[in-house]
Amino acid sequence: MTLTNLVSSFAMGTTVLLGQQIGCGERKQGGRTVGTAIVMFTVIALVMTAVLVIFAPQVSSIMNAPEEAFDKTVAYVRICGGGMLVIVAYNLIGCIFRGIGDSRTPLFTVAVACVFNIAGDLILCAGFKMGTSGAAFATVFAQIISVIVSFGVIRKKELPFEMHKTDIGVHGRTLRKMVWRFLLPLVLECFSCHFSMEMCWREFFPPMQWSSRQRQIT
Repeated sequence: MTLTNLVSSFAMGTTVLLGQQIGCGERKQGGRTVGTAIVMFTVIALVMTAVLVIFAPQVSSIMNAPEEAFDKTVAYVRICGGGMLVIVAYNLIGCIFRGIGDSRTPLFTVAVACVFNIAGDLILCAGFKMGTSGAAFATVFAQIISVIVSFGVIRKKELPFEMHKTDIGVHGRTLRKMVWRFLLPLVLECFSCHFSMEMCWREFFPPMQWSSRQRQIT
C-alpha cells in the first residue's frame, strides 16, 4: 500500500508540475521535469524490486497473509517485484500523457493491459494451472504490453516540451518542486487516509492472529 502510494504520488506530482510548465510555455523546463522523473522513477523501481524480491517473506508477513496461502503470496510478491521496473515505467509514461493534457491514451493503454491481463489469467491460471504465480506473470506481461503500446504512441506524438539526452538527470530545482510542493503533501495525505482506515479496521474488527510461521519470520 505504501509503495503504491509513493509511486502514485510521485506520478501525480510529475503530472501537475509538467502541466503547469507546459501551460506557461516553459518547454525546456518541461523536458527537465520529464528527465528528472525518469531518473527518480528508475531509482524507485530498483529499490522496490530489491525489497520485494529479497524480502518477499517479510512483506507477505506484514500483509498478514494466511498460513495456508503464505507460500503462494511470497511467490506472487516476488514475481510482481521482479517486474516492478515495467510497472513503474507504465506509471511514468501515463503521467507524461496526462501532463500534456492527453487522458485518452492512458485510458486506452489501461484497457489494453486489462485485456491482456484477463487473457493471461485464463491461459496461465485456468489453462496451465499455475495458480497465483500465473496471475502474477499475467499482470507483469500485461504491463509490458501496455508500456510497449504507450512508448509507440508517445514516439509518434508531437510533444509540447523539448527533451534532450542532457535533460535526463536529477535537476535540483525541479526535484525540490516535485518533492516539497507535490510529492510530500500527497504522500502525507495518502498515509493519513491509510492510517485512519487501519485504526478504524482495528477498532471495529479484531486483528487477525498471526500464524506461527509469520511470528518466526518477523
